[in-house]
Amino acid sequence: MLIPSKQITIVLCFVLCLSCIAYSQVTTKSLGSMTIVATGRVDVARLSDFAPPALTQACDFLVQGSPNRAAPLFQTELEHHPNDLAAFVGFAQSRPDLWAERIAYLKKSGLRDSTSQFKLGLLLFYQWETEVSSGRQDNVTQLKTAKKLLSKAWTNNKNPVIGMALVETTRFPYPDDATATSLLREMVKQLAGSTAYQAYEKAGNSGWQEAPPPVKGIAFANRRPLHGVVSDLWSRAGTQIVYQAASDKKTPIIWKPLPPDKQTEENYLNAWRTVLTQL
Repeated sequence: MLIPSKQITIVLCFVLCLSCIAYSQVTTKSLGSMTIVATGRVDVARLSDFAPPALTQACDFLVQGSPNRAAPLFQTELEHHPNDLAAFVGFAQSRPDLWAERIAYLKKSGLRDSTSQFKLGLLLFYQWETEVSSGRQDNVTQLKTAKKLLSKAWTNNKNPVIGMALVETTRFPYPDDATATSLLREMVKQLAGSTAYQAYEKAGNSGWQEAPPPVKGIAFANRRPLHGVVSDLWSRAGTQIVYQAASDKKTPIIWKPLPPDKQTEENYLNAWRTVLTQL
């Protein structure tokens, strides 16, 4: 529903993601807006798809809103594997009280490699994202720095956790779906392999009328992260945006059916992610 512009004084934007479920969120003392860090996720994909199987329970705790139960599990993993990026994401989401301290440490120690670039970029982004609205507007430089660091890390290290964090930043300051989709498709190509990716591209060119690529040709280790990437694409295919004046409390929000091409794409991606889930 689009309210004519002459009737709008303050506008609220409502987004319906047909594949999304309720989020847990990071809350900090400065949180004073609708912007959140969805815990247990990277963008809208489940963090558990990108983490070692041993961290599945920790990731589930975050999704369930139990960061105090998740934090020790992520900390233990990081003590043994300090460069486990998924574990770092989970620990960061479960301990926002440590962001400032860790940011200072990373800045002081220097950014010698992609792992350090990723860690600092992610924490700067989370810190910026949970500022009050006025703070975010006055500190756009921090968002730009976070994006630059994550982009550098992605250029040097095609770890899908880095890619997904970079995808998440494309939502700010304004949604950049073209860049996000390009990154996600790059990860599909990397994880699915050339044969499966060609089948995916062929399906897109034919209006998503073909069956998803055979899973048996995809490396077993890549199937879970691929499921996460495909889930993110599925979520985006099923997204709708409507606008309503903030002063208009009585008019109901009407969600229209997806356009046929988007519905077909969503069905295709859902079929693919469902098969990947079962293997």
